[in-house]
Amino acid sequence: MAVRTQLGALISEVVGVADYPSCLPPAPMCSTGGEQADRAVDTRRHHHSGENAMDSRNYAQLLSALLPPKSYALTGKRLGVELQAEGKSLAQLEICAGEVADGITPFLAVGLLVDWERMLEISPDSSMTLQQRRQQVLARINATGGLSRQYFISLAKLLGYRVIIDEPEPFRAGIGRAGERIWVPEIIWL
Repeated sequence: MAVRTQLGALISEVVGVADYPSCLPPAPMCSTGGEQADRAVDTRRHHHSGENAMDSRNYAQLLSALLPPKSYALTGKRLGVELQAEGKSLAQLEICAGEVADGITPFLAVGLLVDWERMLEISPDSSMTLQQRRQQVLARINATGGLSRQYFISLAKLLGYRVIIDEPEPFRAGIGRAGERIWVPEIIWL
């Protein structure tokens, strides 16, 4: 996000365009390009109240503004087609970059949710919704850790061991009996 903000400020300074978006919102999905990239950017614009979102036409205009004015015929047909193609690529790149940024955590992950599932060794059911898959990933992340006896017994069982955990208790008046040890060294860790 900071890199895009700095890039926007730099382009605004070089081109002299004051209304260049300084902060581009993350995209919800990575498209395969072309008109899909424009639609995805337009969709993101509606979802993020984004007057800041750019589509391929905006990128093409920005690229043409960066060209040296006397070196290129800015109204040339081939140059226009090339700038449109590059504008579509930049729009698609923005969407894919947003997807990667969203995939950092499973809360917003769409395309990278598969990687979260792979890393956590989850095999989702094909009938599960995106939200159910996210909840399954979050549950697995939250399940990695614990201090209870049952957690360690279950962990050992998953690894193929059968364990019994005995927790020593300190001597307590009214509960302890004569002849029992009053203190054992392991008690200090309870």
